[in-house]
Amino acid sequence: MAELIRRRPGPASEPALAAPGSFEEFTATELSWALADTRWAADSMLDLAQTLTVKLPGTYAAFRSGILRQSKVEIIARAVAHLDPDEARAAEALVLDRAGRLTPGGLSAAIARAVIEVAPDKAAKRREKGTQDARVQRWMEDSGNAALMGRELPPADVLAADQRITWWAKQLKKAGLDGDMDQLRARAYLDILLGRDSRPAARPDPQASTSPHLPPTAGVIPAGFAGRINLTIPLATLLDLAERPGEIAGLGPIDPALARDLANAAAASPQTTWCVTVTDDQGHATGHGCARPEPKSHTRPAQHPGPRPPGGPDPPGGTPSQGFTFTATGQPGPPGGYGHWRLATGVPGRPDLMIALDPIALDECDHRFQARGHDPGARLRHLSQIRHATCTGPTCRRPSTQADFEHNIPFENGGRTCLCNGGPKCRHEHRLKQHPRWNVEQVNPGTFRWTAPSGRHYDTEPTRYPILSRVPWGGPSAG
Repeated sequence: MAELIRRRPGPASEPALAAPGSFEEFTATELSWALADTRWAADSMLDLAQTLTVKLPGTYAAFRSGILRQSKVEIIARAVAHLDPDEARAAEALVLDRAGRLTPGGLSAAIARAVIEVAPDKAAKRREKGTQDARVQRWMEDSGNAALMGRELPPADVLAADQRITWWAKQLKKAGLDGDMDQLRARAYLDILLGRDSRPAARPDPQASTSPHLPPTAGVIPAGFAGRINLTIPLATLLDLAERPGEIAGLGPIDPALARDLANAAAASPQTTWCVTVTDDQGHATGHGCARPEPKSHTRPAQHPGPRPPGGPDPPGGTPSQGFTFTATGQPGPPGGYGHWRLATGVPGRPDLMIALDPIALDECDHRFQARGHDPGARLRHLSQIRHATCTGPTCRRPSTQADFEHNIPFENGGRTCLCNGGPKCRHEHRLKQHPRWNVEQVNPGTFRWTAPSGRHYDTEPTRYPILSRVPWGGPSAG
C-alpha cells in the first residue's frame, strides 16, 4: 500500500509519502475496489501504511518481523497521529523494547504515556479539541439487544460516574437482585439515567398505581456523590516544574495540565489521601509512603511560595505555582529508607502532611515488613500492591487491590509472608499457579517467572510508573 501511494502522487510537488493525504484523491477508491472493501476501510489502511513508512520505522520493522501483530501496530499509529515524524519516532523509542510482550491495554497505556511525555502541549490540545466531538452513541448488538455509549467525556466525570454506577449496583445486590456485578452495573446504569429504582422493595404495587414511573434514584443516591480514584502524578509535574504525564487508575495516562487540575481539585477536599512513591530510572517503585496530617502542636507558620527558580533540570522538590511544596524535614529515615518529608497543598488553614517513605524490595529483601502469620499486615499488602499495581499474571490487568496476596512458596510449607515471597494474583491466576502443570518462581522480590506446560517462560516485572526520563529526541532534561 505504501508503494501504491508512491505511484499515485498528488498535485503537490512534495513526495506522496511526505504528508497525510498528499497522494492522488482517488487512491482510496482504487484500493477499495481491489479489496472489495469500503472506501473508509481503504482510507484507514492507506493512512496506516503512510504512518508506518514516514513516522514509525521501528514499529514497521517489528511488524514485518512478526514481533507486533497488526492490531498492536494500529494502537501505536493511532497514538502518534497528531505528532510530527521526529516526535513520533521519539515516542516509539520509549515503548518499542517491550511492545511485543505488552497486552493491548498495556501497550495503549505505555504509548499514550510516551506521547504525552514527548509532546505534552499537543496532548493537551488534542484532549481539548476532542471535547468538540462529545456524543452519545447507540446501536444494535448482534444478539438483538442494544448498546449505549458516551464518547469524549471529561475524565474526572467519567470516573465519578463509573464509581456511582458501581455504588448503586452494590445497593441492588444488597436488595437481593440476581446477577453478577457486570449485569447489576448495567441495571444501575439505566436506573441512574432513567431516574428509577430497581430494588424489589422499591417497586410499586401494580394494583395500587398505574404510573409507569418508579421512585427516582435522586432521592436514594446521596447528592454530590463522589467516587474514589487514584491519581498518579510525577512530583515535578505537581510542583509545576516539569511536564510529565500523570495517570488515572482505570483510565490511563493523562496530560500534565489535566493532572495538575485534578490534583488542585483534590487538594480542596480534606478527605483526600496523599501518597508518594519513589521510582528507579525504569519507573519501578522502590519506596512508598502515605501522608498523615501534622499534629497541631507541631504545625509551622504558613509560608508563601516564592518565584520558581529559572532554568536547570527537574528537581526533586521545590516551590509550586499552585501552592504545593515538598521538602525534607531533616529527620533521617530507617536504614535503606528515604527519610521523612513534608507535603503542603497550599490550602489556607489546612495542616501540612507528613510522609515517611518505606523501601520496597525489588532485588533484595530485609524482611522488615514480614508478617508472622499467613495474612499480610496492612502495610505489607499495600506495598505489594504499589510494587505491582495489577495482578502478576503476564497478561492480566486486574487491579492488585482486587487480587489476593498469594505466597509463592506456600505458608504451610515454610514460605514467608513477605515481599520476597508473595504478590498480588487474581483468583484465576491464583488457581492456575496451584495447577501441577504450571509453575511460578519469584526469581527476585520484584520479578515473577511463569512457566507454562509447554515449557515457555514469561516474566512479570514490577509496574512502571511515570518517571522523569530523558527524552531521546533532545527534549526536556532528566531530573
